[in-house]
Amino acid sequence: MRLLSWAKKQSVDAMLMTGDSYYCGKKMGYMQAFVKYGLRNLREGQKLRERIINLLNAHD
Repeated sequence: MRLLSWAKKQSVDAMLMTGDSYYCGKKMGYMQAFVKYGLRNLREGQKLRERIINLLNAHD
């Protein structure tokens, strides 16, 4: 259901956001969002990057 038609039937809270958007209702969208935001994480991003590289190298 589109947001506008939904808003006509009940109240809706919304926020304008900028940046990339991912449809997390599908596995690929969820994985893309998880990896992108995980890599941006200041505490764990570098560790995640290293683990992804190791996984990719192990599957060549």
